[in-house]
Amino acid sequence: MKRLLVLVLCLSLLGLPACAGQSRYGPSLFELASERAVMTKTPDGTVTQPKLVISDRDVMTRTSTVEGIWEKRDQRARGLGIGTPLAQIGLGFLPSIISLFVDVTPLGAIISGASALLGKFIEVINPDQRIEAYADGRKMLMDARNEYLEKQKEDIPQDRLTDAGRVLARRTDCAIGVVDNTISGKVSNTADVSCATGK
Repeated sequence: MKRLLVLVLCLSLLGLPACAGQSRYGPSLFELASERAVMTKTPDGTVTQPKLVISDRDVMTRTSTVEGIWEKRDQRARGLGIGTPLAQIGLGFLPSIISLFVDVTPLGAIISGASALLGKFIEVINPDQRIEAYADGRKMLMDARNEYLEKQKEDIPQDRLTDAGRVLARRTDCAIGVVDNTISGKVSNTADVSCATGK
């Protein structure tokens, strides 16, 4: 029974990303710029506040981080989609096997109930919808990054934010919104979708 409770609690943690804000996508652009900012001391001993400069490099780092996070979540959803039906089948046979050795009718009812609960839980998480949403999100980010690289002919600036970098940052944020809406069962508005796809 304890193992079943642990399994249900672990599976419930998979649903939490749909409840959190964008902080679950790694450091924000402001946090990335803050990591590079350094306080300096002048010769007379006064400390100057660092100037925070969000750069194209920060935007590229954030876009890659989001893409990596979606890749990991996609793998988890795939594992959940494969493992859950097998667990339900196993839980379905368990009362029959146990009843061959011992008469434990209440235990069979508990196991059957746990199997039904697991099925309902998976319906809520909907691994197939998550897999599709993460794949669409990664495609949107890949297209946005490729368009950025086509426009940005020189090295990626680390000291300034270009217009192409602003567009990439906006498209990354829109893609996050579209994926989050899809996972939570909401329909994204046309403006967010067109922002994320660049069309």
